[in-house]
Amino acid sequence: MHLGAAARTEPSISALYQDSAGRVWIGTRANGAFVIGAAGAAPAPIVEQGAQATLQGERVCSIVEKEADVIWLGTESGGIVEVDMQQETTRRLRYRGDVQDSLRSDEVVAMLRERGGQVFVATGGPLSQHDPRSHGVVTVRTIGTTTGLNIYHMLTRPDGKVWLSVPGGSVSIVTPRTGAVTELKAGANGKPGVLPKGRVLKSPCGKFYLQLIEPEPGILDVEGEESLQRIGLGTPDVLASVTALRERGV
Repeated sequence: MHLGAAARTEPSISALYQDSAGRVWIGTRANGAFVIGAAGAAPAPIVEQGAQATLQGERVCSIVEKEADVIWLGTESGGIVEVDMQQETTRRLRYRGDVQDSLRSDEVVAMLRERGGQVFVATGGPLSQHDPRSHGVVTVRTIGTTTGLNIYHMLTRPDGKVWLSVPGGSVSIVTPRTGAVTELKAGANGKPGVLPKGRVLKSPCGKFYLQLIEPEPGILDVEGEESLQRIGLGTPDVLASVTALRERGV
């Protein structure tokens, strides 16, 4: 399958997403977005409307379904492009300094829709939150005891809670319906419970997670080859899990 964009080289893909209607959305690094409307169909470019349309030359970093047949494309520096498949229209959502609760920034790095329909937009700073009931966007500047938000990663859990990466190598766990927040704090000195900084990946089966940890500064100058150093496991009872692993020779 080829995207067939008007470029000398095949576009680099930066995001993939499947909506509730089965359409597959493709975000690229420099050629906007494409959609596959049905199985076996060719990818079709998303053409932004308006006199200042720039989507087809932009990087799409994240994609989420705002509601049925309405897709949000998060761009690197142009805010969000909303695509309405039923109306066949597009519109831009951008940061506005004169509106307190617009998007916090035009640099959209991640988007997530929790099962209640609320959409979280991470912009590398305070979090933007869209509520389908009010159709508004709220800027979240603090979560629990954490201020100075710097969120790049989000995860929806089977229980409906949303995990957000926050400064200091910690995770804030939010219950969207009530707004309740609990915090998963980092430990110290490599003891059980430590939560080092790094991207968290969910396994295809949904039963475990892997965390990618950046190497210590300068380590690549000494050890040129990459290697698996450790695996982090999340568990309700850390000490009991450590004991069980030791009994099994881990």
